[in-house]
Amino acid sequence: MKKIIKLLTMLMLMLLPLNGIVWADTGQKKVNIGLLLDGNEERNTPFISFLRSELDALLGSSYKIGVSDNHILKGQWNFSVIEDNYDQLISNPDVHIIVGAGAITGSIISKKKEYKKPVIAIGIVDSIVQGVTPLTNNKSGVHNLTYIMSSRSIIDDLDIFHKVHPYKRLGFIFYDEFSKTMTSAGRQKIEHLMNKKDSTFIKIPVQQSIDEVFENLDKVDAVYISYLGKFEDQDKKYLIEQLNRRKVPSFGDSIEDTRAGVLAAMVPDDILKKIVRRISLNIEAILEGQNPSDINVYTEFENHLTINMKTAFQIGFSPKFTILSQAELINEHYIEAKRKVNLKDVMLEALQKNLDIEVFKTFVKEAQQDIYRAKTDYFPYLSANLNGIIIDEKRAETSNGTQSEMTGSGNITASQLIYSDQVTGSIKSREHLLKASKFDLRNNELDVVLKAIDAYFKILKAKTSRKILKDNLNLIKQNLKTAKQREVIGYSGRSDVLRWQSKLATSSTELLAADQEVILSKNELNSILNRNQDELFHIKDTAMNDKIFSIYAADAIEKHIDNQKSLDIFTRFFINKCIENSVEIEKLNATSSSFERTLSSLKKKHYLPTINFKASQDHIFSREGEGSDVSGANPVDNPWSAGVYMNLPFFEGGSRSVDIQKTILEISRINKQKLILSQQIENNARIVLSEAIVKMVNLETSGQAAAYAKQSLELVQDSYAKGAVSVVELADAQNNALTAQLSATSSIYEYLISLFTMERVYGKFTLLMPLDSKERIAQKFKDYINKSTN
Repeated sequence: MKKIIKLLTMLMLMLLPLNGIVWADTGQKKVNIGLLLDGNEERNTPFISFLRSELDALLGSSYKIGVSDNHILKGQWNFSVIEDNYDQLISNPDVHIIVGAGAITGSIISKKKEYKKPVIAIGIVDSIVQGVTPLTNNKSGVHNLTYIMSSRSIIDDLDIFHKVHPYKRLGFIFYDEFSKTMTSAGRQKIEHLMNKKDSTFIKIPVQQSIDEVFENLDKVDAVYISYLGKFEDQDKKYLIEQLNRRKVPSFGDSIEDTRAGVLAAMVPDDILKKIVRRISLNIEAILEGQNPSDINVYTEFENHLTINMKTAFQIGFSPKFTILSQAELINEHYIEAKRKVNLKDVMLEALQKNLDIEVFKTFVKEAQQDIYRAKTDYFPYLSANLNGIIIDEKRAETSNGTQSEMTGSGNITASQLIYSDQVTGSIKSREHLLKASKFDLRNNELDVVLKAIDAYFKILKAKTSRKILKDNLNLIKQNLKTAKQREVIGYSGRSDVLRWQSKLATSSTELLAADQEVILSKNELNSILNRNQDELFHIKDTAMNDKIFSIYAADAIEKHIDNQKSLDIFTRFFINKCIENSVEIEKLNATSSSFERTLSSLKKKHYLPTINFKASQDHIFSREGEGSDVSGANPVDNPWSAGVYMNLPFFEGGSRSVDIQKTILEISRINKQKLILSQQIENNARIVLSEAIVKMVNLETSGQAAAYAKQSLELVQDSYAKGAVSVVELADAQNNALTAQLSATSSIYEYLISLFTMERVYGKFTLLMPLDSKERIAQKFKDYINKSTN
């Protein structure tokens, strides 16, 4: 009888996988989960909430899972408290499964000798450093114990950090209680790594206050931020802020750390979701009768290096290009700059500060000075002379008192040009040349503004291309991940993985080149604006839907060029206005007017005299020696004279005729140049208009092509994941999508540039014109259309 009872008892135990499970009348099993936390519940709220929802979604139809507040025990980040909490849950008959969450809790649980209930531990930072129970075929091998482990380790973090920033004195910041989880073997491994790196490892424990860290910062050149226990959250944020303010490179242990400002971290993807899902699956396995000792403990997390570029900029650190090409970047293109520019700002600043324009402004000022110089010939002329003269004694004796041996005298002479056609002609001629200089300046301004516009769009194009290449790089990473999964399933071999790894390396290089293109494009714009080429600035992106470009929308032109007849009308109007507004032709007109005025003066020279007024006053100050005092002689000491003089040259050796013929030839040359220039302007107008039409059509077709290529890629990607297509087909689809997207992006900026190039040939930039001027141009075009169609 005793044997039968014993056998029945064994059968009952086999049928009930968990001691204490309550079977409800409905047949639904009630299971209570106990949670052990390192610290307070508030910090773990997202984890607890997600765990409850995940358990309900996975097991709610079969089990009544309870994660009640009275079964959630907070450890106050204290070893002893966590130990007591563990014992409390172990002895609580209402708790069926224990989940321990936290670096300290996980370490404490893993070191227990026996487990009376199923226990799941998570939060083990480094199994080697913390001395977690060795794995047995990826299982704990310990009755009722399982835990969740990843490939992350402190050793790997320190190794990667040294590659990012080759430190010599590394500060290891950690919560003091966490040190109790570290084994001597773990410390030795860290010291061994430090010796290989020729570096020093300095422990910085935090016990009472985060300020304890700052007492040791003068001893280190970089820090590794490990588990901070109760100093997580606000204290940790304060620590990171202070480290960055003191320009100390830092390495964290989560994506949250890098977002908060840590320089770098090795970050796994979706760690919270994966861990909670793994906990739920483990609980399901336990409820179905599997011993936790037989559950796999290793969970694959795809770790990747993450670098906060804003932090790098703030602490004055520049990572190697090879590191940047491999890392995920937060605040990737962060720059600290006060200057923000949009297109109109760039156009106006180019007009104000460009050095080429400044040079042409100097030419205008020189032309103004030439006019002032020519006008001075009509200004009065006044001069004074002082003379001291000694003549020989004999001549003074025989001069009969008219000349003394020593004479001191002075003279004042004044003259005024009354009329000269040559001088008047010179002034008029130089005024025309001044106009020519101003047209030269205007022409240069138009060229410089277009150059600035082109540089502006070059930056935007480079930035957009960089983003597309970045997206393509992420897509390659996704395809690489899929290829690895296909390899495991057996859909493909190792060659697919190697192919995507090769493309990943190539794409990383292309992305680096794109980064450099953005920098060089910004340098070019700075040069045009006469700024330091490496000056940083923010640039406003410009797209076709921006309000500022409503005047450049494709419809504005398309409605006038949608058929050949309307295109011909628009072309004639455009050509006429381009010639009418041409500053190049205006410059030639001004130059021609200058020569015509010179010719007029040359022709008038033989019958229009030059008339001058001249007056002179002399004064003898002293007479000495022989002849200075002659009886009866009364020399004049203050003679003066005044008169009007007229000059009319009759013959100058033929030079005037030569000058006339030469000037006529100059005028003839300029007239021919105007005809040639008009032809060139017409040809340029037709070319830029034709290019605008092509770019307008390409804007639409390239966008459609990019959309179709993207859809095709998505279909091929899905088929590749299912093993239906080869890696070659996916690679081709991705290359097509990349090419189409880059082409679509380029078409936007190329179209806008073509419109501004049209305006350059037209001679006016609409963006810089007042509203009434724009309306007048629009009205002229409407009048022209009405006239042409009637």
